[in-house]
Amino acid sequence: MIPFAGNYTRQQWSQGIRLAMYPTGRNLVFRLLGLGLILFLVGVIVYNAYQGEQVSWTRLARPVVSMVLLGAWVSTPYIRAWRTAAQAWRGTGQLGLSGVVTDQGIVSNASSSGQVDRWDRVLRAIVRDDIVVLVEANGMATILPRTFFPSEDHWQRFRQLVQLSVVPPR
Repeated sequence: MIPFAGNYTRQQWSQGIRLAMYPTGRNLVFRLLGLGLILFLVGVIVYNAYQGEQVSWTRLARPVVSMVLLGAWVSTPYIRAWRTAAQAWRGTGQLGLSGVVTDQGIVSNASSSGQVDRWDRVLRAIVRDDIVVLVEANGMATILPRTFFPSEDHWQRFRQLVQLSVVPPR
């Protein structure tokens, strides 16, 4: 059993939320392509305006609507992460987590019934030098910074257990 306890700083909480919610891989590539398309459309509109070309509103409406819809799609995960990170600090202004890590999973005070968050429910583990974020199948994320563990030995054992226990989906 590996104990952990602590209060999040705003930086730790925000970093964990960003790691859990920001797009990665193919999703990130498609969002960057969407951003590139928006910039291309803006460039075409600005270029035509500088050339003195009269553009009718009916001809301009389709690209503008497309840019707005594409912009909403591109920005949604970033806005959602920002809102989630900010929302947690509106209440008491202090967020804490304590519990133990076992071979079966994590038992923490975040679980109202004291149930074990089992390793087989974890879809993705994001392991960094100073923080580990575990994203479960239900979309919930467990954010565990290095400062929550009593010693470097506990932190290293936890990281090894995460790497052994979390099997990424194929």
